[in-house]
Amino acid sequence: VSIDLPLTYNKSNIAKIAHNRKMVATRTIDDTVLVVGGGLVGGMFALMLRQEGFNVEMHERRPDFRKEDIAIEGGAHGQLTNTTKRSINLALSYRGICALEQVGLKHEVMKLVIPMKGRAVHLQGKEGFTLQPYGTADQAINSVGRTELNELLLTQAEKAGVKIVFESKLESISRDGVATFTNANGVVEAIKPQAVFGSDGAFSAVRDQMSRLCHLDFNRKYVPHGYKELTIPADPKTGDFQMFPNALHIWPRHDFMMIALPNPDKTFTCTLFAPFEGPDGLETIKRGGEASVRKYFERNFADSIPFFQGNHISEFMSNPSSPLLTCRLAPWSVVTEEGAKVALLGDAAHAIVPFYGQGMNAGFEDCLVLLECLREANNNIALAIKNYDRIRRPAGNGIADLSLNNYHEMSSKTASPMFQLKRKVDKFLHSLFPQSWIPLYTMVSFTRIPYNEVVERAQRQDKILNTAGSIFRYSAVAAAAAALYLSHSEHGTTVRNAFDRTFMSFFPSVELKGLFSSSAAKQ
Repeated sequence: VSIDLPLTYNKSNIAKIAHNRKMVATRTIDDTVLVVGGGLVGGMFALMLRQEGFNVEMHERRPDFRKEDIAIEGGAHGQLTNTTKRSINLALSYRGICALEQVGLKHEVMKLVIPMKGRAVHLQGKEGFTLQPYGTADQAINSVGRTELNELLLTQAEKAGVKIVFESKLESISRDGVATFTNANGVVEAIKPQAVFGSDGAFSAVRDQMSRLCHLDFNRKYVPHGYKELTIPADPKTGDFQMFPNALHIWPRHDFMMIALPNPDKTFTCTLFAPFEGPDGLETIKRGGEASVRKYFERNFADSIPFFQGNHISEFMSNPSSPLLTCRLAPWSVVTEEGAKVALLGDAAHAIVPFYGQGMNAGFEDCLVLLECLREANNNIALAIKNYDRIRRPAGNGIADLSLNNYHEMSSKTASPMFQLKRKVDKFLHSLFPQSWIPLYTMVSFTRIPYNEVVERAQRQDKILNTAGSIFRYSAVAAAAAALYLSHSEHGTTVRNAFDRTFMSFFPSVELKGLFSSSAAKQ
């Protein structure tokens, strides 16, 4: 078999790839760009590029998951077990919606979503929930199914003229830009495109190859927590939701938590985030068997048990405990003297933990930013990907930090009265200064302010609030002393009532009765 490859190709790799396989000649497609990875971000960017006038070819390692009755990675009875078909819900917010609007799919996708206007917080030992709105009355994040959205993007990309090659595994990228793939039949094809864009996830093959083309700094960090998915079925009698559907339900338990997002079929997808090991660890509980799982839920999530209708124990035992990780790297792109042009998007560039619900939104915004850079560079890809790297990489680090920090907010702060006070102050200041004072969550979920600027603005606002809080505390002590003094005067009742009303507007759960009694005065 003759092998036609450029001289810059590594010969040892040739031997490894060609062993017991068929090698075909290099296919040169100078007018075509390659997108590697057919997930959400790959589908979005391929569609954007095609609409912009580029010829686009997409290569996806897995089979076409849109087809029925295919088994992947050991799935039994035709069950799909690949990551594209996993059930974990997505939270679609403004950044992602902007990308959908760019490709003309906003209205179609919004028909598939369930708006969530806030967090429904289930406190331990209490019945029901407290709704904490995300923003104004017209602001919501949206629960959407991963599979349905991925299918739509791929189908629309194909209709627009994108060529999609499934079961095509990237083997290498040479310094002159030749990308080599192996298909399901063992045939190795070498392709020389105009550029390669990697959107192939947290364990990106494109990123691995990029590390051979430049000095790539890369860090992958696993957090001590993992996640396990469970399902709350629809009401067996009515077929309707068993809980309020227009909210993200959350059970904060400090070191761990459970969330639930609504689905169009009236079910909820629950995700339990907890350490792998330790007294409340996912693996620790599982090793204790079904009795251990039952006690765990009775102790921590008692109010949720009736909703599961008994399924939570078997699902806990059978569903995997999956890891959570953050990837940081630099650079995100490379342009070699020999002609290779490669850039990364989505999880391939910045895998993040899911605690801000921004993974898909950040990936879609990567596509938007790179598209904007291409337009500004008059489709000069080399210039565009350099600008994209410079602009977008700080934002990727920003959302990584925000996502890690938000776990503490979701698992602990949502149950704190002081956290609720801060949110009220944030919203009040935003109503007074809508452009200059924007709450952190609003900046992340309802604007396109770059994530790194969000971090900087939030830090400045927190500094202002902390300074104001110190002043308020000193003032409160002085006011309390004055009220205590006046409690013995004829004007004391009026002053106390005014103080009580002001205090209760900020701390509605605090009991003030007896604060100025003689026993309190002694304290």
